[in-house]
Amino acid sequence: MSNEYTQAQWAEIERAGAVFLPIAGRRDVKQVENVTEKGFYWSASSNDKTTALCFMINETAVGASATPSKYGCSVRLVR
Repeated sequence: MSNEYTQAQWAEIERAGAVFLPIAGRRDVKQVENVTEKGFYWSASSNDKTTALCFMINETAVGASATPSKYGCSVRLVR
């Protein structure tokens, strides 16, 4: 199975509702970690004054947890 798509193929995939979420890791204060291993994405709202819900994805799992705001999770706008 190939992981490469033409612009036309990707446009068709997006029209079907797919969202591209790169496996970009996250920032822990000044250090970047998990690049090419996991993707971390903030949710739309905070959990409390010091944490927010962060979604994690990798090749075999998807999960969510309350994560301290010191971590730099990615933001991906989805409509």
